[in-house]
Amino acid sequence: MKRIALFAASAMLMVACSGGGNAPANQETQNAPAEKEAATEEKAPAEEKTMDDSPKTVELTLKTTGETMNTMAYEPKRLSVPAGATVKLTLDNTASAEAMIHNAVFIQIGKQMDVINAGAKVGNEGGFVPKDHPAVIAATELAQPGETVELSFTAPEKAGTYQYICTYPGHKSMKGTLIVK
Repeated sequence: MKRIALFAASAMLMVACSGGGNAPANQETQNAPAEKEAATEEKAPAEEKTMDDSPKTVELTLKTTGETMNTMAYEPKRLSVPAGATVKLTLDNTASAEAMIHNAVFIQIGKQMDVINAGAKVGNEGGFVPKDHPAVIAATELAQPGETVELSFTAPEKAGTYQYICTYPGHKSMKGTLIVK
């Protein structure tokens, strides 16, 4: 008799858990998680869309350091921005030595010497930046020692690794990495 009662109780429990019963309480309990998931699914794309549609603006400061050809560098050596973001860059030339004139030229990776050589051809009048070069993404003006210059540009749409370099003659050791996510 105990076995029959235990079997009957187990069967009723299985029916109740599997949703086989027609009791309104079971139906309500079963539908609540499904409704919650549906509501979450409906909201998620809308939130993502809102985030994607809103313009992204990133403000960055890039400093130049060092007073000699052996110590000049960018700080930081790595910048990161979202793909397609508007980048507002401030280049702060902290040097005081007369020869420490710098710019920041954002380029396709691996094209440093092509851009530097093309920049040498346009010379000081062109800020040592070949404006129509296909590897150049954006470039600041030349910043004299102690001077700050600003640049606003759109980051590449394609995620990946890019570079920034100084194209002033003799400054090819100045470089950094731009990560576009």
